[in-house]
Amino acid sequence: MSADTRGLLETGTPFGHFSIEGVLGHGLSGPVYLARQQRMGRLVALKVLSTELSADRTFRTRFVKCAMASGRLSHPSIATVDDVGLVDRNLWIATRLVDATDASQLLAQYGRLPVNRVADLLDQLAVVVDYLHRQDMTAIDVTPANVLVDTRVTPETVTLVDNCVARALADEDRPEEEARRDDVYSLACTVYELLTGSSPIWEGGRNHPVTPAKTLVAALPRQCDVALQSALAVDPARRFSSANAFATAFRRGLGSTGRPSVTAVAAPPKRSRMPMWVAAGTAVVAVIGGVAVFGPDSSKKDEAQVAPVVQPYGLHDFARIGADGKTLKPTAGADPAGDGKAVCSNVSLGVMGALSGDDTAIGAAIAKGVKLAVDRHNAHNPKCEVGLYSADTQGTALQARRVADALVENSKVVGVVGPAYSDEVTQTGQKFTTARLVAVSPSASSPGLTNNGWQAFFRGVPDRSVEGTAVGRYLEDSLGAKRVCVIGDGSSDALTQTAAVITALGQAVITNCSVQAQVGNSSSVAQRVANAEADAVFFAGSPTEAASWLTALRDAGVKAKFVAGDGVKSSDFTDMAGETARDSIVAAPWGPASTSFAAMYREAFKEDPEPYAAEGFDIATILLRGIDAGKVKRLDLLNFVRAYDGSGFQGRYSWDADGELDHPGIWLYRADGVKK
Repeated sequence: MSADTRGLLETGTPFGHFSIEGVLGHGLSGPVYLARQQRMGRLVALKVLSTELSADRTFRTRFVKCAMASGRLSHPSIATVDDVGLVDRNLWIATRLVDATDASQLLAQYGRLPVNRVADLLDQLAVVVDYLHRQDMTAIDVTPANVLVDTRVTPETVTLVDNCVARALADEDRPEEEARRDDVYSLACTVYELLTGSSPIWEGGRNHPVTPAKTLVAALPRQCDVALQSALAVDPARRFSSANAFATAFRRGLGSTGRPSVTAVAAPPKRSRMPMWVAAGTAVVAVIGGVAVFGPDSSKKDEAQVAPVVQPYGLHDFARIGADGKTLKPTAGADPAGDGKAVCSNVSLGVMGALSGDDTAIGAAIAKGVKLAVDRHNAHNPKCEVGLYSADTQGTALQARRVADALVENSKVVGVVGPAYSDEVTQTGQKFTTARLVAVSPSASSPGLTNNGWQAFFRGVPDRSVEGTAVGRYLEDSLGAKRVCVIGDGSSDALTQTAAVITALGQAVITNCSVQAQVGNSSSVAQRVANAEADAVFFAGSPTEAASWLTALRDAGVKAKFVAGDGVKSSDFTDMAGETARDSIVAAPWGPASTSFAAMYREAFKEDPEPYAAEGFDIATILLRGIDAGKVKRLDLLNFVRAYDGSGFQGRYSWDADGELDHPGIWLYRADGVKK
């Protein structure tokens, strides 16, 4: 699936670990969806930023940093970010739905608000702005669309929704004092608009004096107007140094230093309790900085030009280790051409994986690797042309069962490369075993798949528990780590990996900072890591979460080596973490293609090989060698695989009685440079 936001995602479309359930709104920075967070089962507002914004590495880094900082805030008048990430090169930010009326909607209803009511809102907003300044946050985008007002209570309460898009695009080189005074200016612009119904910036920008608000609102006390004019001064030095100073001066103009009750005004029309995403087209949800607000679309003022794309930092392989954590020697690839003397007829191999649908990368890579092996075999063995049956699972369990049945019923098929995914294996393992049809997966890594008595199932990659064991031993033996914090995101894969790492490390694990936690808790956990004086941190989770955790750790002063599991093996990690990712290590059960395999693959497909293409080639080569040896019946080929022991591009292949590799290998990657 492409997340190019030039076209809206349809209801039911998967997006990362969300499922799209409707469209809430659309601003220039990207659409906003009603989405279900599959892990938690709850509805969220999901803003997907435009491809243009997401393409800039500097913007991504700053945006994620802003989102993380917002997620760590604790203030009753601030809507905090729930989660942030990257899918298909598109940044997204998820928040809880906020049931409140934004101030721009109040303006649409009433034209402008009474002076006392504006003063009440200003009192609360000033407290929030100054709080953010104490957290070293500036470039706060205070606009009517970002101000949520709960009109159901008296006095009304305010929630500020900050705009991480604006903050990520702000000039970071501005002096801090000037940046704070600019935020006071932004707050004053909102006050002016609430009082008059028009924006002062529309009159000519920040470099021009604005029309005094009193000329538009006769009821505005002169001293209030003086305070407002000072906050809107063209020269930043003439503005108030804090938001509270501005609010105090404005309140003093009303003849009171205390907060009066809200002036009675006509009650707004009763809002429907029906979710806005099924209401009329005139009502959408404006999302500012990722927080959804019921109201008119006012999110089109948060855009700016972005800088040219900067090439991301890359992950480059530097070692392959065994389950004992020790470095393995490279292996030579086997040639499916054999000696060119094979003789066979009416025999085929099957390749099984997702070749269509939203997630075809792995299935397509495996299929191409298998095709490359079969084509090379056939080109050199004219008396043994092996057929190739491609079985498309479409990435669904139901379709996996159907194509497995088709493979079993095709008597020419004597061996299968696949299934690609672990859930497909669970749906087909018994079918293949009953048919004595050998199936070797190049990519299914969930633990326990070989514990089901499926005698025909083998896998060509280690499971995640083996990865965790290998990494744990590498941390202790090769990196010399003595104090390690082990962190996971709570997913089943993370639980498996972290458990294996903890077991392998033994007493080197620091229990106080070894947790399963969400990114929103990264600040407190990072402080625990800092207090524990850990010399290494292992993380299991997604690439975007890894970037967020690493940033939080470095912000807390943690200098420990950062090592992550295969879920982090993606350019998304280095794209989002940027320079912070340098020297981090990521482990993965799949490796880069060798020079010779890559050259062969490029010649055939005019593109670079994707992960698991080489594994698919290796496994197909093993099956082809069996066919060349005369093992053209299913049971004979199954027994050939059981007894096989040989090398391939991706390692040494031989299996134990359960179908697990005897010599599993884990690749290690380091973030160590900028791709040119």
